[in-house]
Amino acid sequence: MKKKLISYYLLSYLCFLVALLCHEAAIIQPAILLTLSIFQTKTILIRKSHILILPFLVISFLHLWFIFSISLPSQESYLPVFSIKKVVNNLSWYILWSFGLPETLVDFIGPGLKINPNFIKWFRIYSIIMFPLLGLMMFLISLLLFIHRKLFYKNKYLIIFSICFIISVSPFLLFPSHKFVYYLSYAIVWFSGAFGIILVNAWEKKMLSKVLTVVIILSFAVVSFQTIRLNSITHWAAKRAKAAEVLVKQFMNNYPPPIKDKAFFIVDDPSYPNLGAEWGTSSRQAFYILSGSDALKLLYKDPSLQVYFQAIESPPKNLKKIIIHMAKFPY
Repeated sequence: MKKKLISYYLLSYLCFLVALLCHEAAIIQPAILLTLSIFQTKTILIRKSHILILPFLVISFLHLWFIFSISLPSQESYLPVFSIKKVVNNLSWYILWSFGLPETLVDFIGPGLKINPNFIKWFRIYSIIMFPLLGLMMFLISLLLFIHRKLFYKNKYLIIFSICFIISVSPFLLFPSHKFVYYLSYAIVWFSGAFGIILVNAWEKKMLSKVLTVVIILSFAVVSFQTIRLNSITHWAAKRAKAAEVLVKQFMNNYPPPIKDKAFFIVDDPSYPNLGAEWGTSSRQAFYILSGSDALKLLYKDPSLQVYFQAIESPPKNLKKIIIHMAKFPY
């Protein structure tokens, strides 16, 4: 039995190593295990269960050393920023996204919670519904935590889930230019658990708490539904495939292959909505949608095809055979 148990532990270390090679988020697992072990043993002193987690920590440390000393990408968005202010700001965004806010909103919120007026201009109905409901939901949750504070600060599961949520997003808190909702795929499990504990415990108390709980759930449902609707028309994951189809048809209909000894210059559409500098113009969106020149090179089966985008780079002045195309989207 002891040999079998040892083999299980060795297999778990191997699986952890494989997980690290698959996704960087796996690096938080030792911290999760240590947190659970501390709450189970009710002590931070050295115990056998703590020692068994040590190999996980060693593997994590070696992995971090490898990333920061050898394999960290040189792009600015991948460089860690060791700033408490930035870390708190990132954590706030992951919490807000967990409450159902759209990822797109991060492009329209500047320093000091200043909202770009273009967001309200283009998404007015969503703003009218979402912002008041979000404020109401946050207020009511804070009120429930205050009313039943004696219950919640003693609830070990709420504490565990809250700590594990922070641990789960911690690898991404040092990258303010590279934060995305999909990093919540594991952390949202802990968030949902903590959120559920608050609502369930509040529901079991006075009638006022029951009413507040119902209002919170309805507000959360409405905000989430409105965010899904907004994402269906704005989020890059939902729109880029359709936008790519539009651009490909434009090129195929207007400039059928083969294209020999010519280059493309994709320019901005002046009627494209100016949502903000971070969002960019229509040619910048085309640059992302077409993966630079890759899509057109594949489309025309010409790896030497030159493609320039007005928002990125202008073509050389000595380039004579050039096709100018306006990046225009039907939405």
